[in-house]
Formats: sequence, C-alpha cells, structure tokens
Amino acid sequence: MTVRILCSFSRIYSFIFIAWIFFSWFRIGPDSRLYSVQKFCEASTSWIMRPLQRVFKPVRIGEAAFDFTVLIPLLVLTVVVPAILGCSRLF
Repeated sequence: MTVRILCSFSRIYSFIFIAWIFFSWFRIGPDSRLYSVQKFCEASTSWIMRPLQRVFKPVRIGEAAFDFTVLIPLLVLTVVVPAILGCSRLF
C-alpha cells in the first residue's frame, strides 16, 4: 500500500515539474486563469530547484543559456524512484 502511494506521488510530482518547465517558457500575467497553477508549480518545485541551480549553473551557448538542472529531479522521479520501489509503470 505504501509503495503504491509513493509511486503515485512520484508520478504526480514529475507532472508538476513538467508543468513548471512549460510555465517557465511563457510569461503569464496575474490576471490569467493559469497564474495560480503557475504559482503552485513554482512553490512546489522551488525548494529543490534553488539549491540545484546554485550548484549547477546554466550552460551558455552563444546568447542563450540552457538550464539543465530540472533534468536531475525529473530523472530521479521518473527513473530512479520507480526502479527502487518496483513501480509497475512510469506513466
């Protein structure tokens, strides 16, 4: 029972990270319906992302900078945790 709960939590939290990635690409104003969802995703992921972003700096390619630190918790949630817990499927 506990394993199913942890597998479900890992799956749901990975979707929150994916939503946070998409929200980071677009500017959403406070008058938008998605603003509260964006703020929820930011609050849910910032406690893990801030320390990771301090350690791993964005990769600069010309004028652009790519932040690959989101891949670390995403890989942990979608690959490592399900492998350790023996979750039947990832998604």
